[in-house]
Amino acid sequence: MKFPSLTIKDIARSLNLSTSTVSRALRDSHEISEPTKRRVMEYARQVDFKPNRIAQSLKDKRSQSIGVIVCEIANTFFSQVINGIESIAYQHGYNVTIAQSRESAERELLNLRHLTSRAIDGLIISVSTETSNFDYLNQLHEKGLPIVFVDRAIDNIDTHKVILDNYHSAYTATTHLVKKGYRRIALISNNESLSISRERLKGYRDALAEHGLPVNDAFTRYCKHGGMVYEEVETAMKGLLGEQMKPDAVFAGSDKITTGTPHPRARPARPHRLLQHRPHRTARPRPLRHPTAGLRDGRGRHATAALDDAIETAPLQF
Repeated sequence: MKFPSLTIKDIARSLNLSTSTVSRALRDSHEISEPTKRRVMEYARQVDFKPNRIAQSLKDKRSQSIGVIVCEIANTFFSQVINGIESIAYQHGYNVTIAQSRESAERELLNLRHLTSRAIDGLIISVSTETSNFDYLNQLHEKGLPIVFVDRAIDNIDTHKVILDNYHSAYTATTHLVKKGYRRIALISNNESLSISRERLKGYRDALAEHGLPVNDAFTRYCKHGGMVYEEVETAMKGLLGEQMKPDAVFAGSDKITTGTPHPRARPARPHRLLQHRPHRTARPRPLRHPTAGLRDGRGRHATAALDDAIETAPLQF
């Protein structure tokens, strides 16, 4: 049932003001005197006035809504990022629509088309590991849709990117393993088409080289779906353990790969010990003390603040 709501015309009639004056007063326009603004705002509070968002969006050519696409909401990393996104979006009056790609390029494209058909004001996205064709995102950017990338970005789209220092994190993680005495360190990473995978690979290789260790190409494996498909992680791990010279440590390039990697202790017949290490950590399967929750939430907040700036300065043509 639709209930009748108070309109700007009703307020204007009650206060004996023009509708344009009331409208400007409600928007805190500098064209209206402070006493008139206070009078209008006080009356609006008394009668519990709610602006008509649909009419306002048609007038302003803005929907006050933003779209968010991540691989998986259940992923601890992205759930914390979303928490940060929503906290800032709420402060700025945006509604948030969240979609999951499940690391599928096809599903990501469907989500993009659905969100843009709903006339979102801007988009925050972490591209799926399966995506290699970015034409649609390029088209949206060229049309003027404000876009902010989180964690996974596209190099040739010149826009805001809130990302981890992937090179440094991989370099540090590999160095940590070297200092622990491991010499045959393998890497299991996301799809090699992603910039984060290339950056982490470079950090991993540079750390090995700096410590005088050989870079063995057979020790680098990729997961096209970023760990979402257990079988591909298992295949990568089995491939490493099938090498004549087996690794004694594995650097897992993401949370999902780590949680999907078969635990080495599940293979008692193997004579050597294997250690796993990852750049940022989730709460499963083995709790590890690492204060990253605030950092992840912060990435979401920074991404939303950047998107709000982009929306405010974007030409109203999308």
